[in-house]
Amino acid sequence: MHQIPVLRPRLPKLEVVIPLLQEIDASRIYSNNGPMVERYKFEISKFLGVSASQIVILSSATKALQGLLELSSCNRWLVPDFTFTASGLAVIASGKQLVLLDIDVEDWELSHAQVEQNLDSNTGVLPVIPFGNDVNISEWVQYGNLIIDAAASLGATIQGLEKLNSESSIVFSVHATKVFPAGEGGIAVCGSEELAQKLTSWASFGMDTSRISQIKGTNAKMTEVVAAYGLAALINHEAEEKEWLARRSQALKIQAKLRLEVNPICSKGVNPYWIVELPSASLNEVIEKLEFRGVSSRRWWPAPLSKMPAFQSYRFQKNINAEHISSSVLGLPFSIDQTPEEFDQIANALSEILT
Repeated sequence: MHQIPVLRPRLPKLEVVIPLLQEIDASRIYSNNGPMVERYKFEISKFLGVSASQIVILSSATKALQGLLELSSCNRWLVPDFTFTASGLAVIASGKQLVLLDIDVEDWELSHAQVEQNLDSNTGVLPVIPFGNDVNISEWVQYGNLIIDAAASLGATIQGLEKLNSESSIVFSVHATKVFPAGEGGIAVCGSEELAQKLTSWASFGMDTSRISQIKGTNAKMTEVVAAYGLAALINHEAEEKEWLARRSQALKIQAKLRLEVNPICSKGVNPYWIVELPSASLNEVIEKLEFRGVSSRRWWPAPLSKMPAFQSYRFQKNINAEHISSSVLGLPFSIDQTPEEFDQIANALSEILT
């Protein structure tokens, strides 16, 4: 029986990448914000409709978060308890205080009510946009110091980038599993050129043009080779968008036929996940039965951060919605080239199990 993986990443095709690699080979520049990274930055800025001076390209989205947090004047950060672990770890790594709050069940995002209860002049807000959802920055800019973790949302609808204030930013990932895969990497869109310059310096050992470390920093630069893959993904994006939408259409048909519980926000447009909700009491049994039928699955964000061992030295409130959603969310196989036969295998397995 053919075993269907949860994720089957696909980087841009070699015929698109090779000419870019040949440019790198000719230039003999391989890192340190070389011409390929600068070209990638320019093309990303055009795609997002912002100035290239606002864009910083880094080695990972997690490093982008950490750098922005370290550069912020806020010492306390509000983060949803239901998120990928990188969001919380970035706060801890930056030396800032982590405050984990509950989510709203309607969209699985940070609860606005809880943010308003915990906000003060020394506190920043780090919303997480789950599973490649659309982003409306207007919903968040009221909180002032803002870093939006929209790791999987490059390719989704992004509204309100022009509303980011000078201290705020949004971060995307171009990991291999994302819609615009470079293999690994992060993109930060900063609300001001000044913040972007500071983050660029932070990612290069805190150095300025004199090669003197002016601030505490690290090495978080993207290499030229990775930037070439990112650029190739942008070149290919129109064709690949059609492929993603075709796969989403097949998933939606199965959801409707089997009456699967799905957060409608996680079923829109171009994103790399197929997320369903199942009763938490039966989730492990469903996972085992799917595996037996050749269908891999994954418990995305399987526990709130507040319940993970890495965060147990900190004290957090009990977040009921985060606990409920994390115990009932399941990721099904979903990839850009998933075949009709694989979708049929998934549908048949789910039908047998859930019936």
